[in-house]
Amino acid sequence: MAIFMCFEGVKAGPLKGEAKVPGDVPKDPASGEWIELSSCSFSGQPHSRLGAKVDTSINVIRITKATDGSSVGLLNELFWGGPKCKATIVFMRTDSDAPVEYMRLELKDVGVVACRWESGTDRPAESYDLTVDDFTVVTWTFEGQVRGAQSVTQIMNRV
Repeated sequence: MAIFMCFEGVKAGPLKGEAKVPGDVPKDPASGEWIELSSCSFSGQPHSRLGAKVDTSINVIRITKATDGSSVGLLNELFWGGPKCKATIVFMRTDSDAPVEYMRLELKDVGVVACRWESGTDRPAESYDLTVDDFTVVTWTFEGQVRGAQSVTQIMNRV
């Protein structure tokens, strides 16, 4: 599996990534170049009608990547940007003849709210926490290595 992100900041504009995504993978709603991620994680809470005490939400998306050409732009967004950034994160299956997108996160009204740098290899690892107001998840079914039907869900976090 490979994970890539395209990020358009309020302060920094479209970020300069260094990764090449195979095929013709759309970048909407963001623009800029692809950034390779080593991980992406998020969790959510159900709506109060389902027994929780809060509304449905995805609070923070945490991304981790190696230091690259996009690092300064993400730091600019952390310190001087605002909550109106855009990002697209794609998850690619790499077990077939050609990589295929199997999940996509389309993020609007994104804010970079925290970062952490760790070193121990030739390039530091960076983790960033992103808050998101408009979060769309797109997935596809697969039959063997053939991509099939699409499923979409949208979560609106309004604070």
